[in-house]
This record gives sequence, C-alpha cells and structure tokens, in this order.
Amino acid sequence: MNRFKDKIVLVTGGSRGLGRATVLRFASEGANVIINYASDKVAAEKTAKEAEEFGAKTLIVQCDVADESSVKTMI
Repeated sequence: MNRFKDKIVLVTGGSRGLGRATVLRFASEGANVIINYASDKVAAEKTAKEAEEFGAKTLIVQCDVADESSVKTMI
C-alpha cells in the first residue's frame, strides 16, 4: 500500500521502540522518513537501513527535542 507515496515524515525518537515501529510503518506505506534520534546513532542508522528496504529515502538527524533551538535547527 502506498498511502504516503511522495510524502515526507519526521519521526522524533525514531531510532528505537515505538518510534522505530512508526518509521518502518510509514516507510512500508511509501513515505520518505526523517529519523530523529537523541543519542543512539547506530540504532538510527539501523532503522534507516530497514526503512530503505521498503524503498524509502531516509535522513538521520541528531536533535534533543527538549531544546527548542535544536528543534528549530532540525526543521
């Protein structure tokens, strides 16, 4: 299914747990995904690789979402 074909989705906390599952679900539905992570770059890279297996384009961005200026920079 390609409900999100040609859409770009930003998932905060996208490297592990529920965020990872969200990334993979969007990727499986055709979205390209920006994966935000706070500290675990290796997990973010692994999630990106898995999302790319669905044909998604990915971008990994380190950002502490508790810091407003960091979020503005990320966006």
